[in-house]
Amino acid sequence: FAHPHLELAAELLEILGVTRDISERKAQEDEVRRMREMGEAERVEKFREIIRLRLVEADAEPDDVFADDAVRDQLIALSGGQPSGLMTLVREAIITDGLPINEGSLQRIKIDGQREFARLLYPEHWPIIEAIRKKGQFNPTSKYRPIFRELLNCRAILQYVNHEEWYGLNPMVAAIESPGKRKSPGKRKS
Repeated sequence: FAHPHLELAAELLEILGVTRDISERKAQEDEVRRMREMGEAERVEKFREIIRLRLVEADAEPDDVFADDAVRDQLIALSGGQPSGLMTLVREAIITDGLPINEGSLQRIKIDGQREFARLLYPEHWPIIEAIRKKGQFNPTSKYRPIFRELLNCRAILQYVNHEEWYGLNPMVAAIESPGKRKSPGKRKS
């Protein structure tokens, strides 16, 4: 017998797929530009609207997909304000534990995301990450420019353009402590 939400999950995964036609991508890019001009509360509300529209497209109700509004809003926060990041997180949460997305699946994608970034980050990345954590700004010298670009390309650092350009840490990276601040494990007892 089939899981009652299997058909809905498959349909949502198709809708949230990464392949989109060019006109749809252009519309998404325009939407991202408009969202950059909004305040935090407006952006969260806009993300809720994006989710609502995707659910309408899938002929699904929010209760079919999210255990509660808090889970939905935590996914929005984890996206770092990136619509494609939000859709990826929703897809990963569905793949992880099926529907509805609950606190358990949310915790699982947080852990997996943090582990993935922790594997990607090298000691030379951390001075840049810490500067952005503290100031939201970083002006890379020629020495740091390639490393800075790596961090942008892997989305460890997110670029925002409101009235001015600034940077933020991907929420998955922000949750990882700098190697210099981590407690070293105690000696094992034999």
